[in-house]
Amino acid sequence: MAIIPTVCYRGPNNKYINHQLTLAITAGLATGASGILQLFMTIIERTLETKNWCAKDSEDIELSSRRQLPRDLGGPASIISADRFWPQLEDALGHWQDGKYFLAGFDHASRRDVTPRLQAITFWALFTHKGHTTPKKLFANVKSREPLALAVLNPEEALADDPVVDNLTSIFCPRGYKAHFGDGTVMPSFVSPFGPSALHCGQPGCPAKFYSENDLQSEPVNVLAIRARCADHFSKVYGIGNTFNSQIGLPDPTQAVQAPTSYHNTLHIRTARMWSQLNLKRKQAFPQGISGGNEPVIAAFVKEVRFEICARNHRCDAYFASIENEVRSILPSFLETLRVASDKMGLEDKTGMAFVHDFNMKNTVLAKIDYELSL
Repeated sequence: MAIIPTVCYRGPNNKYINHQLTLAITAGLATGASGILQLFMTIIERTLETKNWCAKDSEDIELSSRRQLPRDLGGPASIISADRFWPQLEDALGHWQDGKYFLAGFDHASRRDVTPRLQAITFWALFTHKGHTTPKKLFANVKSREPLALAVLNPEEALADDPVVDNLTSIFCPRGYKAHFGDGTVMPSFVSPFGPSALHCGQPGCPAKFYSENDLQSEPVNVLAIRARCADHFSKVYGIGNTFNSQIGLPDPTQAVQAPTSYHNTLHIRTARMWSQLNLKRKQAFPQGISGGNEPVIAAFVKEVRFEICARNHRCDAYFASIENEVRSILPSFLETLRVASDKMGLEDKTGMAFVHDFNMKNTVLAKIDYELSL
């Protein structure tokens, strides 16, 4: 959550930004408004210039800012504390000693008061506004839509911890819920190069199957009936309350700012899609990486998949804490399906590294069922 809002500090926005942000960051200190705000605008500018995760040539400032992705650790544990937040601000200043000297003027109590205010403003800027917006419009909308805004923007008003935590974690799955599997939930293995089984649940120990013999014997295969059983099963085992009622079982898009409707996400297909974008040289390094001989290539790919799931695709439980471990857990089965598929297709390269995903023709439910039945 420790991401500074990226706003335009030029022209007519200057005075408005000074007035609004001073309320949130001074904590009552007798410090000139322009000096304070210039500090934070400089942090933003230098961060944009120096950080790979937020470069100026990225697709979109708001999207790029999410490269420091939130992680659902459960309640308050998900929020960066003032003790960790403040050093990150100092680090972003680089060698600007005057800025560091200014930050050093905040005592511990002031830092604890300012940090959640900055985090709340940042959260609203990143997750409640689509596309670009002006600071004036941002603060106007925040004041009219967010019940917590009056307290956040007024340093003279006490700001309780619980409402801020609830606000910042509103994009996570509700506490107290979990997927309905008695022996715990793991990521199903790949069965085809496009994902897990289209005919069975895939969770170890779960006997659920999505087909009847009549479905498979009909011409063509009764895809609608199979997909309906899949959707019904996933709604029961992954759904949160009564909020998930997908007609096809796929994770719903998570709207800002709302909690996910289910505990599953697009881990498998996003892994496949990100793999398909790699060049052959990177792909060929994976078998060695899986065996522990080339860890950097695996680590880089895992981060790319996580960013794809959390920041671009953003469906259902996109911020769960163990997402990187889950990507790693399914990579061996993914590489094995590529090898098997290559062999079935008669490709000269039997390692699977040269396999090309055809997402238009082979990623349909029918195509995945046909492939699975051919194994």
